[in-house]
Amino acid sequence: MLKTKKILFQIENNIDSVIAGDTTLGHDLWHILIGQHYADIAMLLSKLEAEQQLALFKKFAKDLSVKIFRKLPQAQQAPLLIVLNLDHAAYILKGMPADELTDLFDYLSDEDLDKYLRLLQLNQRNKILSL
Repeated sequence: MLKTKKILFQIENNIDSVIAGDTTLGHDLWHILIGQHYADIAMLLSKLEAEQQLALFKKFAKDLSVKIFRKLPQAQQAPLLIVLNLDHAAYILKGMPADELTDLFDYLSDEDLDKYLRLLQLNQRNKILSL
């Protein structure tokens, strides 16, 4: 656990290089980061400024991004979801259970809620609305 904290601390201190991948250190730390548990990655994301959070989040493979997204607090999920492109947002939403989506949707405006509900399949949308 201590080793993970040290790694995440080093990544956080070099986050701009990790995001840009413009240095050997940044590149190496990126590969270390994607090897970490998704809950630890979510914890790191929670500490970043919104701009850095989005830039880093967009770099993750879609399957990993769903796992990371689910571990973020809902108060951080909603702003992140809103700035993602619709394809990425749809992929994340389709990878989440209805009860988690219901909780997340509590943080969205009515306009955003309508937009994201339309991205879901009819049966998933109906289940969420029933909850």
